Amino acid sequence: MIAIRIARAVALLALGCALAACSTFRGAPKPLISPKQLESSASFNVAGDIETLTKTTTDKAARDGAMRRLLAVCDMRYSQFRHDIVANRKHARAGANALTLMTDVAAGLTDSVGVKDNYIALSALIQGGQTLYDKDYLFDQTLDALVVQMDANRKAKLVDILVSMDASVEQYPGQVALADVLDYYHAGTINAAILGVQKSASAQDAQNTQALRQLKAIDDTQRGAIRTGTTALFGFVDGLDQAKADKVLVFLKGKSVAASKGATLDETKKALKQALTQLRRDQYPDDVQPLLDELKTATQ
Repeated sequence: MIAIRIARAVALLALGCALAACSTFRGAPKPLISPKQLESSASFNVAGDIETLTKTTTDKAARDGAMRRLLAVCDMRYSQFRHDIVANRKHARAGANALTLMTDVAAGLTDSVGVKDNYIALSALIQGGQTLYDKDYLFDQTLDALVVQMDANRKAKLVDILVSMDASVEQYPGQVALADVLDYYHAGTINAAILGVQKSASAQDAQNTQALRQLKAIDDTQRGAIRTGTTALFGFVDGLDQAKADKVLVFLKGKSVAASKGATLDETKKALKQALTQLRRDQYPDDVQPLLDELKTATQ
């Protein structure tokens, strides 16, 4: 009887510790404002802003204001979603470990064979359920990579939207703007992240396959010229500051070559090197100097 009471006390203690440490396991403080609080503010009216975009034909200020508010709602919802899918995994694992410890200790303290067996069975169930949760629902170790891909998808789409907002309503109608906002929302989903990874892998595979074919078809002299040209391009990129790197991004967009601005200057330079290598191979296969001249002019 005493052993059972001790087991109950340990169980309550373990459960209390797990609940008390909830914030720690989640790894972040409460957000400044929740999506529900934001959308309940008098300044935000999602339905009204959508209606504005579908009806606006000439008022650029109304279109841009509606878009900015909808983008803010998308950002808040994504921020909460991003935090939840990462933090909940850690929280669920910690909670499962606490419950497993509770049942294991309780099983060791009881003298009843039947009760001991029940505790052991419960411990196995908790551990098995946690494994199922990690493997089947959170993609195990791939989740972090998918979050990075979602972040990249959203940044790329946001750049397109901000560039488009410079245009008039006639050039960038409200209906098109609404479609872009919805695309921005979908860019922050798991499905979009998976598609982005697949698309990136396919593009990289095609690019590398083409590069290998070209290398097989050239002689040593041409290979030397390619290496020299690549060194010159990379040296040019290494010498860029943030302002000039931004100008190169604009230059590449004019050449229909995709390159995304990174969170840091080093990440941006890495993206520029990849994009310029592709541009050089596709449009300047014989001589890199004209490309370098254009880049210097574009960054003046």
